[in-house]
Amino acid sequence: GLQGSGVMLLLGFGRVNWPTWVPWSVLNIETDKKRRLVLKIMGLVGLGVSATTMWFLYTAQPVPYIVGQCMAYSLNGVSRNVPPNLDAFLYMITVPIPFFVSTDRNVKITGALITVGLFLSHIINKEASTSVWCFFAAIASGYIVWHFVTQRSIERSVARNHLKTRNYSDAHSMY
Repeated sequence: GLQGSGVMLLLGFGRVNWPTWVPWSVLNIETDKKRRLVLKIMGLVGLGVSATTMWFLYTAQPVPYIVGQCMAYSLNGVSRNVPPNLDAFLYMITVPIPFFVSTDRNVKITGALITVGLFLSHIINKEASTSVWCFFAAIASGYIVWHFVTQRSIERSVARNHLKTRNYSDAHSMY
């Protein structure tokens, strides 16, 4: 029903979308060739993580429950024949680490916010870390929005000044 759809949407966004989206997004703004190659590999790993997680979510039909005023999710009936914490390890490779591969300072700051958020989520409430992680991901998202808004404002200001300078030069070059 509606609850199951909401759970799948939330977990799908964070656990399926991010491992693929993050490495490819960072790749799109990276200019260094060697780093681009590393990000492509991380993106391919991310596709694998996303596909595997999608399969686990589809077969497990996660059920939400409350733990310490946070939402946690049980994966019903899925026998996971993978080493413990392998999913967390692969998530770390594909979500926070690509930010640190980038040469862009603001991308690295975003990576630091995400990494700190992931670790704090596990410290605050390991069982409900996915729910707690959403709070920290929102903080990182706020930083991303702030960065792009201020960057656009700076670019507009530079463009206006360039246009004024060009118009001034053009007007004075006629004489």
